[in-house]
Amino acid sequence: MSTDFERQTRRSFWTAFAAGWGAYYLLIVGVEIAVLGTDLARTMGLAFLNALPLIVGTAIVGLNRRRLLKPEWSFWKTLGVHKAVGLGFALTTASVLLVVSEMTGWVPDEMSGWPTLGRFAYWTVIVLFMYVVFFGFLVWSESIRRVQEMNAAAAREAVLRAEAEAKAVRAQFNPHFVFNTLHSLMLLVRADPDAAERAIEDVATLIRYASIVQRNDIDAVPLTKELEVARRYVALEQLRLQERLHVRWDIGVDPDELTVPAFALQTLVENAIKHGIEPCPKGGTVSVEVRRRGERLEATVRDDGVGADPKSVEATPGHGLGLLRQRLESRYGALGELDWTTAEGAGFTATIRLPSERPTAEPALDVIESRSPEPVASLAD
Repeated sequence: MSTDFERQTRRSFWTAFAAGWGAYYLLIVGVEIAVLGTDLARTMGLAFLNALPLIVGTAIVGLNRRRLLKPEWSFWKTLGVHKAVGLGFALTTASVLLVVSEMTGWVPDEMSGWPTLGRFAYWTVIVLFMYVVFFGFLVWSESIRRVQEMNAAAAREAVLRAEAEAKAVRAQFNPHFVFNTLHSLMLLVRADPDAAERAIEDVATLIRYASIVQRNDIDAVPLTKELEVARRYVALEQLRLQERLHVRWDIGVDPDELTVPAFALQTLVENAIKHGIEPCPKGGTVSVEVRRRGERLEATVRDDGVGADPKSVEATPGHGLGLLRQRLESRYGALGELDWTTAEGAGFTATIRLPSERPTAEPALDVIESRSPEPVASLAD
């Protein structure tokens, strides 16, 4: 979450905290003056001494509110923790109030003549009640913060998804890609009409997939659909790279039973071909491996191409891998990861890890049908 968001939520919390205790202080002063008619200056001073232990104690609790209200805790665990904290807070604060009253000689009229233990017990009950009120304020403020955080994360995820979709569409249909694909299709129409038909179908599938995902605001897609689109993309790249591009698919899961973010796998494959294999005169091999690792899905795309300087990869703004990493972190939190290893001349390996999730029904994607892999068409006359 952004630093600006964190600053805003902290500011809101402490503003409400200050306003609440300010109102409490003015209430004490007002009651003392209106009901008892005591001296204003003395009343303000004693009221401040009375409120100060409460303010300090609740401020300490407020600073640790994230540790004391963890979202993964059950209701009963949260209640148990705050019972212990509240009791400790009440006993400590009552002890401080007792010491203050002994040092200043200030004792509320309703408590005059009470024994020390009686005053201690009375203040303990009062402070415990105030902690219950403060606990309600903590729960309310944290609930508001979490709702705002989820809304901000959803908005950020939508932006990242849109950027990833736009980048994927641009990558597939930039002038260089389109020109080379059309040129290959013109040659295929004469040399192998059946292969040309399959290539045209692949182009249509890529356009249809991007359009469906964008139009229906689909974030996660069945792995089987993402794999199919990646294969169609590879088939088109093999038209122009021919024997310079080899791709190995090692899918060790049932792709119909798993979900991935749209364009996630395609981004890794496109990055491997564009930056690893294409610049290499001899070409190379791209390997795609998908496995389960415990409760998580792991997909790795590696190439034996030219590699890159790791610092230059990290420093490239808005690159596809950076956008994908942000999407994974935004959608899955700590369970969504993307890491890569590379060196100049040593190829590139990128791996994504995310929770294993079953896909929900997306009827619009049913038009993306699987097709058995075809041999690479030859452009020779």
